[in-house]
Amino acid sequence: MSEAKDADERATEDAKAEDTKTNGSSERRMPKKRGKSEPGAGPSRAKSSDAKSGSKAKSGASSKDGSAKDGTKDDASEPRWLCVHCGHRFAAAKEPDRCPSCMRKGGLEAIAANETAKRRAWVAPVAVVAIVAVVGGGYALWAKSTPDPVSGEVPLAPLELSELRGHLAAQNADGEHARLFEVDDAVEALAEHATGGSPKAKAEALVEHVRARATAGAFEPWSLDTPRESPIEGAPGVAAMLAETERAHLYPLEVAIVSVAALREAGVDAMVAEVWGYPGDRRPPDPSGRLGYFGVAVWDGDVEGDPSTILDPYLGRATEPEEGRFRVLDDVKVVAAFLGAQALHALVHENDSTAALSKVQRAIRLDGRSPSLRSVQAAVLIANGGIEQGVQELQAATQLRSDGPRRNNVAAVFMAMGDFEQANREVAAALEEFPDFAGAHATLGAIHLAQGETDLAETELQAAERLEPQTLILPMLWAEFHLRNGDQERAASYAQQAIERRPQDWQTRLGAARVFRASGRYEEMRREAHQVLELVPTAQREPMREQILALLGPTALEPLDEEEELADDGSLGEDEEGDEDLGLGTPGFRLGSSLLGEGDPSSMGSSLFGDEEDEGDEGGPALMLGDPGSFTLGGGGGSSSMLQLNLGQ
Repeated sequence: MSEAKDADERATEDAKAEDTKTNGSSERRMPKKRGKSEPGAGPSRAKSSDAKSGSKAKSGASSKDGSAKDGTKDDASEPRWLCVHCGHRFAAAKEPDRCPSCMRKGGLEAIAANETAKRRAWVAPVAVVAIVAVVGGGYALWAKSTPDPVSGEVPLAPLELSELRGHLAAQNADGEHARLFEVDDAVEALAEHATGGSPKAKAEALVEHVRARATAGAFEPWSLDTPRESPIEGAPGVAAMLAETERAHLYPLEVAIVSVAALREAGVDAMVAEVWGYPGDRRPPDPSGRLGYFGVAVWDGDVEGDPSTILDPYLGRATEPEEGRFRVLDDVKVVAAFLGAQALHALVHENDSTAALSKVQRAIRLDGRSPSLRSVQAAVLIANGGIEQGVQELQAATQLRSDGPRRNNVAAVFMAMGDFEQANREVAAALEEFPDFAGAHATLGAIHLAQGETDLAETELQAAERLEPQTLILPMLWAEFHLRNGDQERAASYAQQAIERRPQDWQTRLGAARVFRASGRYEEMRREAHQVLELVPTAQREPMREQILALLGPTALEPLDEEEELADDGSLGEDEEGDEDLGLGTPGFRLGSSLLGEGDPSSMGSSLFGDEEDEGDEGGPALMLGDPGSFTLGGGGGSSSMLQLNLGQ
C-alpha cells in the first residue's frame, strides 16, 4: 500500500504543478451555467466563494434509491478520524466504533491536528501567487486553474472548474481528471444541437443528435465486459469523435459526460445519472458491475428534487429507469467514476497495479458508496495479492447493491472457494433478474465444467454465445469443453480464435499455449510462450519465464530460429509427452489467468492450467469477477491460497 500512497502523493504534486501551466486552457473552458455572465463580460465572471455557497442548488446527491450523502461538516472543535477502508474523514467527539460512510467496524485512525493544519497551509501562498498573477496580467487564467477553498457537502449542481478542483483537493484527489467537463470548439459545436424552448426539449434534441451520430457511424457500444485498449476520454475528446465516422468504441460514461457538458454550454443545468436497470430489460446495462451505465438527468427548473427526465444518449432507450434503479451524481462522483475507469485501464492494459490502486483509492474517497468502484478496488487488490481484502470489497459491493452483476460476481467468489451449491444459488438469482444475462450463463457453464457436467455446460455456453457472441472468454471455455470430449483439433481452433480476439493479451496467449500443448501442437505452444514474454512488463519477465517452464515444460522457451527443426522435433521433454488433456479434474479446475502472486505483484503464483504433478491442490476454481469476459480457464496446480484474476484484457 505504501507504493500506492507514494503514487497518490506524486499525482497530487503533479496536479499542483499543473496550475502554473496554460495547458491549452485558452481554448478550453468549463460549460456556461444559467444566470451567469459570458466569459469576458466583466469581473462578475469571477464570483466569490460566498456567492457560490449561496447557490440555489441543494446540497448532497439526490437519488431515488435513497443513497446516503458523503459530506460531513468540518468541526474544528472535535477530533477528526480517518477510515482506512474507504478513506472517509469525519469528526467525532469520541472514538467511533464504525465508519459512517462504509459502515465498517475497526480501521479508524485519529488525524493529528497538525495534519489538518497542513492541509490548509496552501491558503497563504495562494494570496502571494494571486498578486503575482494580477501584476502579470494573467489573473483570469490563474483563477480558472486554481482550486477554490471549499467546505461542506458537494452541491448537486454544475460546478465551475475551480469549484470542482476545490472539492477534489479537499479529498487529496485533484488532477487533470477535473477537466472532464471542459468545453472546446467541438463541445461548443455539439451544444448548438440543443435546441428548444425548455430544458427538457433542449436535452431531447441533443440526445436525438447524438443518436443520429451513432447511426451515422460515429460510435458504437462497447461490450463493457472489459476496459477497451484506449484510455477513457473527457468531453473534448468524445465530442471530437462524435464529429467523425470512425465507429469509435465509447463508454456510457463518456457519452453522458459530453452530453452534459454540451447541455450546460447551452444553458441547461444537466447532471450525470448512474443507471442500473430499465423496465423490461432482460440483461443488465453494465454486465461487469465495474464500468457502470450512465444517462443524463434534466430538471424543468432548478436542480432540486427528482429530475424531470433521465435520457439515454448511449443506446437511446425510450423508457426511463424506475424509482430505486438510478441515482443522480454530483460532479465529484462523476470524477470518481472516471477515475475508476482509469484504474481498470491501468490494471488491464498497462499492467500497472500500483497506479491502478492509487486511482481507485482516490475514487472511493470521492464516492465510497459506489458498488462499481468497490468492485474495481476488489480487482486491483486481488491482482496485488490482497485476496482477503479483495473478497471483502466484493462483499461490500453486493451489500451496497444486490443486483444481477453483483450476484454474478459473488457467484464467482463461491466458485473460487469450491462452494458450487452457493455459487449456483447466486448465479440463479442473477438469471432470475436478467434471463438474457450472457455473462451469468457463461458463469453457470463454467461451474458445470468444473463439476464435470459437460452436457449442462454445453447448454449454458450455447446460450451465452447466442446472447452475446463476442463474449471474450467463450473461445477458451469451448476449448476446455472440446478437450474434455477428446476433440483436440476443435480445442486448438478455439484457442486460436481467442488469440485473434485479444492478440495483445498475454494471459490469453498463455492459456492458448496450454491448449496447444494438450493438443500436441508443440511448435505453436513455443511460439505463444515467446509471445507471452514479449508482452509482459520487463520487471515480470523472469518470474514469468519460471512460470512458463513449470507450466509448459522445459522445452517451451527453446529458440524459434529454426522453425522447421522445431516442427519435426521428436525429442520433446517428458512433460510434453502423453498430455491428452489439461488435467482439469474436478478438484483442481480453476478459472482465472492472473499469474500475480500474493503480496508482491511481480511474484508469479498458481499457473493458468495446472499440471498433473500438482494434484494435491484442491483449492477449487480461482476467482473471476463480473462478466465471464473476465475469466479464463485454469488448472489444479499451484498455491491453494492463490485466487487468480483476469479482467479480460
